[in-house]
Amino acid sequence: MMLSVDGGAQAIFTSPITQEYPTIFTTDFKDINRNLFIEPETITLTTDTEDGKIIDVFDVIEIKDEGGLLKFLCVTRTGEKLVTVIIPVQEKIEIIDIYRPSSVTGEVEQIRLWVN
Repeated sequence: MMLSVDGGAQAIFTSPITQEYPTIFTTDFKDINRNLFIEPETITLTTDTEDGKIIDVFDVIEIKDEGGLLKFLCVTRTGEKLVTVIIPVQEKIEIIDIYRPSSVTGEVEQIRLWVN
């Protein structure tokens, strides 16, 4: 699926598997169900947990096409924290990388969603 979100379209990705920091070192795959909803002005990430569902909504401030990568620069709803969502521009999208501040340490963390 080629991604295009202009003109009010929405893209939805489902990910049953997540990796943390895969570009820095080899990490284990975790069975975490997540959904990513991409709209022209917002990106919503839902995460299923044992206690229910976590919903993170990010406001898109800029979209860049950089050499085969579509980069969404976003801020959290409070406008305080920068979040970057990177999607390869290709026929079949298999991975989506998200860089965001950790809720525990505040340091930037990378998560990779393996999408189907």
